[in-house]
Amino acid sequence: MYDCLVLNGCTDGDKDGNFTFIGGQGKSVIDYCALNNDWHDHITRFEVQSKNFSDHMPIVVEWADNMTSTVKNLQLIPRLKWKKNEINLYRNNLDNNLSLLNDSSDSTELLSNKLISCIRNSANKPTSCRNKSYKQEWFDKECMKARNKSFTLLNAVRNSDCQNLKQWYIEENTRYKNLCLKKKTEYENQQALSLSQTKDCKEFWKITKMINGSNFTIGLGVSAEDLAGHFKNILCGKSSDQFLYAEPLLTDEILDSEITFAEIQAVILKAKNDKAPGEDGIAYEFFKNGTEALIIKLKSLFNDVFNKQEVPTSFKTAVIFPIHKKG
Repeated sequence: MYDCLVLNGCTDGDKDGNFTFIGGQGKSVIDYCALNNDWHDHITRFEVQSKNFSDHMPIVVEWADNMTSTVKNLQLIPRLKWKKNEINLYRNNLDNNLSLLNDSSDSTELLSNKLISCIRNSANKPTSCRNKSYKQEWFDKECMKARNKSFTLLNAVRNSDCQNLKQWYIEENTRYKNLCLKKKTEYENQQALSLSQTKDCKEFWKITKMINGSNFTIGLGVSAEDLAGHFKNILCGKSSDQFLYAEPLLTDEILDSEITFAEIQAVILKAKNDKAPGEDGIAYEFFKNGTEALIIKLKSLFNDVFNKQEVPTSFKTAVIFPIHKKG
């Protein structure tokens, strides 16, 4: 009548028709996935997964999509993480890398790229031995152990009619859910206590971010080119290649002189920590804790930009995150 096809039990990945419900009342296939016959040839995967989030097992369906999108996802370079305990290692690496840098005849573009590479290569790379992180802050090893035990029993129940095994699974799954609820409640109470004891705005928003997380809406339905054009019109406006000077032309020996080592050092020291980096992923901390050799190279770069009137691409590039606000 409706010209539909039920995928359960007749699709690759679920030829045997796995149970979609496993609970205290028994096991059965009560959750179905049906679609129009015209879509059958586009299905690439159908699977009933073994998850204990609910008595109903989740159904996963994937299909081929031949539609193309004009939205381009630009992959940013991973942000370098500053580590205070490795400052000496960073400074030694930086001096060694800068000593090998030959920039006598480089363009401002090439010199800028070389300095970025030197800083990134001097930062200590993260090791592969990292503590396992979980999606939820309160979810720890104890929760994971209980979850794995529940999953193991769930898979055994799917392939057996043993009532004792089913009862064991129900008890372990209940214990796992109660443990998660306990951990979550304790974590939220601790965060609420920390929030009530904050002394400044920075600490308040840091804890708020930990509680709410950083969720970004991906896929605006707007192409990257349209977004770039929109912000270019707002931020750049109209420009002219010709510079017009009002008579008389004023000059100042101090302002027109070359940028000095002391000026660059003063600006770097005023920069704030914990700020978002640019496209290169290098935060202010890597400049503030750099060596004199780095400031000398920066001095050479900035004066070349001023004298040659060549601005590197990285100086003209910004990372912009459109943030949706209600209302």
